[in-house]
Parts: sequence; structure tokens; C-alpha cells
Amino acid sequence: MEEAIATAEKYAKKLGITEYDWSVYPSEEEANSIIDGYKSRGESYDEESIRAPQQVILSDNTTYILVSLNGYIRISSDCLLKFPEEFDFSGFDAVNAQKDAITDYLMRHLNVTDIQSPASSVFNMGDNYYSIRVYNKDADSASKLLEYFTMPVRFSISAKGELKSIEIRDYKMYEKLGDYPLITLEEAKELLLKNHYISLSKDVPAESSIFAMQLYVLSDNLVLMPYYAFYIDSSEFAGRYGIYLVPAVRSEYLVNFPSEDDPVHYFWDIITAN
Repeated sequence: MEEAIATAEKYAKKLGITEYDWSVYPSEEEANSIIDGYKSRGESYDEESIRAPQQVILSDNTTYILVSLNGYIRISSDCLLKFPEEFDFSGFDAVNAQKDAITDYLMRHLNVTDIQSPASSVFNMGDNYYSIRVYNKDADSASKLLEYFTMPVRFSISAKGELKSIEIRDYKMYEKLGDYPLITLEEAKELLLKNHYISLSKDVPAESSIFAMQLYVLSDNLVLMPYYAFYIDSSEFAGRYGIYLVPAVRSEYLVNFPSEDDPVHYFWDIITAN
């Protein structure tokens, strides 16, 4: 809790915020509401864990800095920064063509990251919003993979050139669970074809329909886990594909591993290291 408060104050100082109020999630009222929900559904619950602080929120009524105890940080406002008119945010192609200049501008005008050699990717978030994901291009392979897939820093910008939010992952706040042995890509493919995967797609994967594979890192906001991602041609939508994730950690070190008879089809059923 003290580390989360110190982190929020650090970012407030970076943004020049000197007067602010504090709140903690969940409040007593919010915790009571969650518990009442469990009771109404007749489900068991752990009252101590529900009432335990999960986030601290620092606010000056204009800018909000949320710090979760798991290392997720979100800074939001109506406009944290306004880009000059020479920047074009009228469409994805325009934003993508300027991504290096946009990233450089963000790095020079906002002191919110320690990344020394930034690289970036652009994502169209819909509703005239664009996400600039920034990671360290000079990091070692493992760190670069971790940063790229788990969003070390993400800037959300509107089509009007207004920076609306900054999201950051502070890995120093994570606790290392241990070093786990990984399976090979070929072993992962065998598991995929036996229905040991996580996917939103309803297609049953076949080896002939695999057209791309890569190592992937997924987070459920509690645990970071490596996966193999298989891209499968969709039988439902021509020209589209489904993403199938197979845990890269050996199954004996996992809990809730999907069985051949009961594969997992939802990203929120995260498999976690035991």
C-alpha cells in the first residue's frame, strides 16, 4: 500500500500536481456491495480479500492517477496534453506514418517513463481514438517481449490530438513467482491439436489451418504468463483468423489446465503458475 501511494505521488510530481485528494478502492461501501452480490447469488466469498485495498487514487478533480497494487498505473484527464496542429490524427494511416514523431513528442513533453530508446506501435481503438504503445527497442529479447505484449506504456489520443490517458506497467511492483521450464513450439502445437488452448474462436483448430505462430505474454492483472499464440484461418469469416493460446509453461506447474474434453474458450479463464 505504501509503495502504491509513493508511486502515485511520484507521477503527481512529474505532472506538476501539488494539491490533491486521496481515495482507496474498494471503499467500505463498495466492499459491502460486492459482498451483498455474492450473498444474493448464494456464492462463497473471502471477506478479508474483498475488503483488502486494491487501488489508490490520487486526484486534483482534473487529473486522476490510479495505482493498483499489481503494478498497473492509469493517469487520465480531459486533456493531459494537446498536440500542435502539424500532427495529423485524422486516420490510422496518418497516425501510423507519424508514430516516431508522436512518440518523440510524448517523450520530450511528458516525464512519465524511464524508457531511453523508445519504439512504438499504433492501434486503432475505435470511436476516433488511437493507442500508442511504447516499449524499449534496446531491451534484451525477453524484456522486449514482455514489454511489447503487456503494455509498459500506452498513450490514448483522440482524433483532436488530445492525450486522454496514460497507462503504465511497473514491473518493480510484481513479485517473481519463480523460474518455470517451458515447452517447445512443437510440443505446444501438439497440445493445440488436442484442444489444450484458450481462444474466443469456436473453430476447432486443424494443423492445415495454422498460418502463423509466435511467443506471447498475457496478463490477468495478477500474473504474467508466457504462451504460444497460433493464428488459425477462420471457417466463419473469410480472410480472418482466430488466435489460440497454449501455455508455454509445462503443464505440471499449472493449475486449471484445460483438458481435451473441456478446452477453455475464454481469455478471462487465465491459467496461472502454481
